[in-house]
Amino acid sequence: SDEFSLAMADAEIIIGHECFKRVHPDHLSVYDFTYWTLEMTHPGNMIAAMAGNDHPIEKWMDIDGISFLHYPADKDEIENPSPQLASHPVSRWENHKVHFAQLGRFGDSVDFVDLPNSMRLSEVAEHFGGTTGLEGYGTVVCGTRGEVANDPAEGLVFHATGTGRDLVWNLRHQRDNIWTHIGVTSPDQLRQRVAWAFSQLLVVAEGAIGGRDYTEMWLNFYDIFTRNAFGNYRDMLREISYHPLMAENLSFLRSKSAAYVWETDQKVSFADENFAREIMQLFSTGLIKLNVDGTPLLDEDGKTQLAYTNDEIMSFARLWTGFDWQQSRGNVEDAWGGNRIDPMKIHAPWRDKFPKTDMTGGYLGDGYPLCVDLPEKMFLRLGAEYRLLGSSYMPELMMDDGYFLTDPPMKFVLGEGPLKTSLCNAGSDGKCQFTNKVVLTSSLNCSGLECE
Repeated sequence: SDEFSLAMADAEIIIGHECFKRVHPDHLSVYDFTYWTLEMTHPGNMIAAMAGNDHPIEKWMDIDGISFLHYPADKDEIENPSPQLASHPVSRWENHKVHFAQLGRFGDSVDFVDLPNSMRLSEVAEHFGGTTGLEGYGTVVCGTRGEVANDPAEGLVFHATGTGRDLVWNLRHQRDNIWTHIGVTSPDQLRQRVAWAFSQLLVVAEGAIGGRDYTEMWLNFYDIFTRNAFGNYRDMLREISYHPLMAENLSFLRSKSAAYVWETDQKVSFADENFAREIMQLFSTGLIKLNVDGTPLLDEDGKTQLAYTNDEIMSFARLWTGFDWQQSRGNVEDAWGGNRIDPMKIHAPWRDKFPKTDMTGGYLGDGYPLCVDLPEKMFLRLGAEYRLLGSSYMPELMMDDGYFLTDPPMKFVLGEGPLKTSLCNAGSDGKCQFTNKVVLTSSLNCSGLECE
């Protein structure tokens, strides 16, 4: 009951020379409170602003220089409490803490890479002495392939012959006129015809994107086909995959990982599957497996075999997370506020970090060998890293592949030996003081079950 819980709030148990005090499970936990600093998330924020009072959340650090939050507030336990100090029941914290990313516990050392997505920011890195390597203002980009500086000697007008039937000036005809002019007058007619054929296969639809009155972004996309007409098809696929028009057309622009959406919005979601499906079905393998001569590859019953299933689509969809427009810049047609010219950038927090299966039952290479390919007793060798995960809620630290459910894990209690000594990090009293991460500084000998 609530009465019993209240009575037990300060309970202490003494066993021998050690004292154990009952505390809340989140006692001394470190959370990111950014969510409650926003105007529409915490009702007290707007009330305080209208009354001209200090921000009820930001004031703890910005004014008082205190990073500890006493909850529920007890004026008797706080030095110089504010007269406006209000108290809320613990249930309010329990109901709202899902909005706050947990970083660890007070006193822990946490690697930047292990922080929640919402905290892996350049501002956080710079606060702790890191650097993003970026200085100055404005947007600096390398430009797109084939882009050259303006030549004043050429004048300010690009002359393109029209159809002769245009009764009014219309910007949406401009790209047609330029394409026609180049296609008719260019000396590399074979290249132009091959490019036209590819443009009918790797299609972006104007209706899915908009921008009918723009010219440069459409011609920029078409240049991929003229540039790669006699080159490698894989290079062409790579370029169209990074182009903003294709990302808008097949809806993977700004697609986010399930982990990111869960951490930020506490919603179960899946990455957009549109492009993952079409790049296989329309742009590469097709629906069924083929022999090298293009004939269907049949199974032992004489039936065709699917080239991929929905499992591959869902896996590949996670590949296409994190893509976003580059920042706007000069020297390009850009009247709407977005950059549809330069290859897209990858926004790291949106990116799916889990391994992805390929179409042959393996995994897309991440550069790491399989455990069975590692040297014997690799976990005891110089550089082996151990991390204490505990009950971490972070998805990227606790998700296992489905087949692990039927793969019995190997668990054992460490015997007395060099590995236990390294992980224990015993204090002067001989008791273990486990740290978040241990990296072996030398190779160790095995002991007990470690040797099996």
